[in-house]
Amino acid sequence: MSKIFLFGIGGTGARVIRSLVMLAASGVDIQTDAIVPIIIDPDFANADLTRTIDVLKHYSSIRKKLDFNADRKNKFFKTDFHDVLNGYRFTIQHTHGKKYREFIQYDTLGRENKALASILFSGKNLDLDMELGFKGNPNIGSVVLNQFTETDDFTNFAAAFQPGDRIFIVSSIFGGTGASGFPLILKNIRSVPNNFPNCDALRKAPIGAISVLPYFDVKPVETSQIDSSTFISKTKAALHYYEKNVTGQNSSINVLYYVGDEKRKEYPNNEGGNTQRNLAHIVELAASLAIVDFASIQNDNPAMNCQIDNDRIFAPNPLFKEFGMDNDAQQVLFSDLSQQTRKIICAPMTQFSLTAKYIQEEKRLKHSLSLPWTKDNKINETF
Repeated sequence: MSKIFLFGIGGTGARVIRSLVMLAASGVDIQTDAIVPIIIDPDFANADLTRTIDVLKHYSSIRKKLDFNADRKNKFFKTDFHDVLNGYRFTIQHTHGKKYREFIQYDTLGRENKALASILFSGKNLDLDMELGFKGNPNIGSVVLNQFTETDDFTNFAAAFQPGDRIFIVSSIFGGTGASGFPLILKNIRSVPNNFPNCDALRKAPIGAISVLPYFDVKPVETSQIDSSTFISKTKAALHYYEKNVTGQNSSINVLYYVGDEKRKEYPNNEGGNTQRNLAHIVELAASLAIVDFASIQNDNPAMNCQIDNDRIFAPNPLFKEFGMDNDAQQVLFSDLSQQTRKIICAPMTQFSLTAKYIQEEKRLKHSLSLPWTKDNKINETF
């Protein structure tokens, strides 16, 4: 049985996974036996994260009550979501209730190391409460997330991984958690130590990812560490780093997707916690479709191959894909999407919407069985 281990990093990662669960509920064909969501976010109370975990739990609860034998052929909820971490969440150690200065033990550093730390990290960085995430600081995220393999959760992930499985990483490129987490997770998986279970299969696994470019702004707040005017400069810096270390001549990624939005809506400036509850966005739907596309790529595609050169794993034929749509309207219709995208989502989403409508209106429908519109359409008690 082949699985896709789906890493969702930060708030954007959680929201994209939530969108994918919605697609799976509607019966969109995801060509894998199971998806294993693993959400990475130090902000434990992040409402975008907790909502996604709730949706995953509801999905699994509903799916257990459905029958998928050959006679029934259910389409809704047919994709299986596995939980290998007892709650879908990857534990980031030593961040709960700590400021960043405590995490790096700043006060115990010698004079020279303190001076170096003060160059690399501002006073605001050092006083950052890591319980609310990295607040758009990839320099902090890259340090904290480098402990990725030093956790029981990583061991559980490695133990569940089998030859033939794949990995997909969802992250934003303009913040702190996602921009730093993606290359670190990729590097750690490609160089996983020999003492981990299934280490060889992990190192050579086909890995896809989507880097979500800026697609919203946040309201300027003088006291906030999140400033959307820096999103583009952070994106350019991260892309430059990716070119040198992720996607360049010795690419370590098999398939990389890009999506973003030039016309960015302004959201409230919530630095984290239960107030970070962003509205759903078409970019998150597009990003979730990248996962569907990755699942459809055949194993014999050259892009899915990995090779070893001087003990380094690399993908010699990587694929790069973008999602494009030419529409300036506030409302997106099926007709605005490409034929390929419509083929994937149009029928399932329509069927699911009509089914939901029927369930919600069932009592009203029963009272209408004697009316002309039901009789003319042969709608009766058996409907």
